[in-house]
Amino acid sequence: MIALVALAATVAAIIPLRHFADRLGLVDVPTQRKRHRGAVPVIGGIAMVLGITAAVGVSGHFHDVFWLGASAYLLLLCGMIDDKFSIRVALRLLVQCMVALILLLGTGIELSSVGALLPGVDVELGRLALPFTVFCIIGVVNAVNMIDGVDGLSGTLMLVTFAGLAAISFGHGGGLFVVSLAVSFALVGFLLFNARAFRSRAAIFMGDAGSTTLGLIVAFLLISLSQAPQASVSPVGAAWILGVPLLDAMTVIVKRAVSGRPVFGADRAHVHHVFLDLGYSVNATVIRLAALQAILVGVGFLISSNRQFETLGFWGFIALIAASVGVSTLVVRRRKRAEHRVNRASQH
Repeated sequence: MIALVALAATVAAIIPLRHFADRLGLVDVPTQRKRHRGAVPVIGGIAMVLGITAAVGVSGHFHDVFWLGASAYLLLLCGMIDDKFSIRVALRLLVQCMVALILLLGTGIELSSVGALLPGVDVELGRLALPFTVFCIIGVVNAVNMIDGVDGLSGTLMLVTFAGLAAISFGHGGGLFVVSLAVSFALVGFLLFNARAFRSRAAIFMGDAGSTTLGLIVAFLLISLSQAPQASVSPVGAAWILGVPLLDAMTVIVKRAVSGRPVFGADRAHVHHVFLDLGYSVNATVIRLAALQAILVGVGFLISSNRQFETLGFWGFIALIAASVGVSTLVVRRRKRAEHRVNRASQH
């Protein structure tokens, strides 16, 4: 019932919202960086949140996730304003910080432990727990936002993640399972209009409103599931479950920091750009990254079920980031050399 309501309500919301998007100013127009055709409505995030709300309401667990819902709607509103007016990075981060604080203070949930980062040493955060948790939420929110670069990618990656979280939270029941399941099927409804598996190109985008709200929800679920008394996910395993979005964000941040570029600037250093530069189509890129996401989620569950692998999992993820930085750098250099050769040939 929950799944059906989330799917149906999301689709039902998309249909009228597409027609009002232009009046609301919620359309994404092509630019030199954004190479899609024509103005595309950015109402996917709004529709998904409405679908999730309907499903949670029907389930009777709305009171269990009241603060998550309130925080999600605040961030959704900020994202809608950003989609329409493109607000400054500093203001976006300030709003994200405020929303994270509201969520954490309302629920009382925080990252008190980050797991065994060294053999036999379970790192407890003490007084640093609240600021570190806020930092992590903001990081996840922006990681999901940054991976939203080609049709169907962010939605598919998040579908894999939330489906996994629904499976692992099934034993808990209650609000966490309901939200995980509702988001999964709301994403299915969104992808029917966004993924190129169902159409030649995206009819709608989720926008910053959608990607940041999904980031907030997945961050909260992972924090809740990784801390006592219902810890079923290892804190280190949570990083693997976040998978491709987190790996991509860390790779891009490291590369930008090393080259002295703004961390929140725009470039073609993302993992999907690497696949596109290697000659893969959009669909092939999405399929390969979704398969990688499924593998990383599986590793996260393995670490969570076998805590003796937690330290190995932590340093393994660090090694994965280093490998990603190296591969991305090589592909970008190859692309630049090819562009240089083309430019020289055109001059002669």
